[in-house]
Amino acid sequence: MSANTKKMLYTFLLFNFSLAVLASTFVFLDKRDFFDRFIICLPSQVLGFYCPFCGCTRSFYSLLRGDILSAFRYNPVFPFFLVYFIIKELQALRAILKNEPSSFDLKGLKTFFIILLVYFVIRNALLIFGVDITGDLLK
Repeated sequence: MSANTKKMLYTFLLFNFSLAVLASTFVFLDKRDFFDRFIICLPSQVLGFYCPFCGCTRSFYSLLRGDILSAFRYNPVFPFFLVYFIIKELQALRAILKNEPSSFDLKGLKTFFIILLVYFVIRNALLIFGVDITGDLLK
């Protein structure tokens, strides 16, 4: 393995190890205490509508706990993004190990943001009709 490949591999492993440590801290947190104290979404608190990313943290937390249904209820786009991210990470690792140039595909990321924008519009349009999927705004 060349020195450049080793450097890329160490960087990749350090980044993913840091993500794993961050993810593992979510597993051991008391959900209610954490979300009530630290997670503040300004669009939902001040303006009264959901931002496109509302529910992503709770969705991630639910996935780590194995509660897939709740993860989709909080933000149905996020679990798909997480799968996309994992696939891209595995492709990057394969490219590093085979000493091939790694390419970043913006098409998939653009598609994710378009889907997220559509979900944002639909989710907030439902509020007009009194439907609040996560039950945060209409109480």
